[in-house]
Amino acid sequence: MTDLGPSLGNWLANLGSTDAALDLLAVAEELLDADAPTFPPTELWHRYLNETRRSIFLQALPDAAARHRWAETTFTLIQATQFGLEALFEQRV
Repeated sequence: MTDLGPSLGNWLANLGSTDAALDLLAVAEELLDADAPTFPPTELWHRYLNETRRSIFLQALPDAAARHRWAETTFTLIQATQFGLEALFEQRV
């Protein structure tokens, strides 16, 4: 089973790496396509949203197609996890 936590850890250990960014994106896509029992906890998804919003992640994505894939995961996750202002403030305080 694909696990979001280690992929996030790999990204954080290899900031700026195209390979690590694409791996994290692929894991997110795979998990979003999987059955509900494999869905990671909301807190982990919120961490994904927080880490991948940064310019270093977006710049590590090699092209517009990859950035479009990232946007699709982001929009899906915002809805699926009900990420709102409260979660946004909690991340930043």
